[in-house]
Parts: sequence; structure tokens; C-alpha cells
Amino acid sequence: ITANTAGTIANFNINSTEIASSNNNLRLKANGQITASAANIQGKMTATSGQIAGFGISGNTLTATNFTLDASGKSISLGDASTTDIIIADADTGIQLGHATFGSAPFSVTKAGVLKATSGTIGGWTLSGTQITSNNLIMDSAGVIQTSDYASNTKGWRLSPANGGEAEFQNVKIRGT
Repeated sequence: ITANTAGTIANFNINSTEIASSNNNLRLKANGQITASAANIQGKMTATSGQIAGFGISGNTLTATNFTLDASGKSISLGDASTTDIIIADADTGIQLGHATFGSAPFSVTKAGVLKATSGTIGGWTLSGTQITSNNLIMDSAGVIQTSDYASNTKGWRLSPANGGEAEFQNVKIRGT
């Protein structure tokens, strides 16, 4: 059968550039475009560009507003990389929140399980960038441990690494030999 101009076969219209169902729900164009309103396609599909379900396809990535799934980079990012509203899971580095750069993120966990949190709470203790505190105890990154009500020569107690180690207590009881 040769149809270069026009014709009809089983409710499909044929012309020199396409074959189309009479209701245009299925169209096969000479340039390779297929349009189908109720397609059931089985088997392998490959695409390196285009769109699917609101996601843009580009090479090995799927992208949408504030979302990237990168198959070759082994990462998923959600949020705006130009703000602190971002979370990234990367198979090579780990998980990070609050910054697009792993080392600058205020919260991160490496692949090895190393946790970094610049603030938070654990078991009644509050974490900050330089201290761990509870109701009446402060431990700081300089090595000082003291009560929160400490006032030199007045009340509370303090251990400090200053001058080779200093300690100040009131009403001290020491046992041992």
C-alpha cells in the first residue's frame, strides 16, 4: 500500500506527514513525534531531555522548582540553594541541612556517621556553637566546666585549664590518700 497524499484505513486518516486516529487521540508523525491520549507503553524508555510529571529531564537529572535528582551525581536536593532552606542527600558526602556547601551546613552527617550540629538539645542538654549547657552546668569548648551561677569568690564552682589547671569551690570535701 502506498499513500503519499491522503486516505483512510480503519478510522485512521493518512496523509503525507502523519497517520492519525479519526478523533486525533493517536497521532504518528513523519518527524518521529507520537501523540497519544491514553498510551500504555511497556518496555524500556530512554530520554535525555523533555519533561515527565512536571519534572524537566536533562541528561542524568530530573529537576523541578527547588528539587533536583541527579543520577550520575548520586544526590537529591530539596529547597533553594541560594538560601538556608535546603536539604541535600549525597551518596559521596552525606546529608546536610541549612547550606548548599557541606562544610558550611549547620547540620550534617557524613557517610561514616559523623554528626555536626551547631545547636540543638540532647537529653535535657542544650548545644550551641561553643557550649553544652543544662539547668546549672556549663561546659565550653575552651575546657571550662562551671555552674551557671558561678561568680568568682562568691558562689558556684569552676574548673578551668588556665594556668595549668585551676579549680574554685566552696565547702569542698576531699577524700582519699
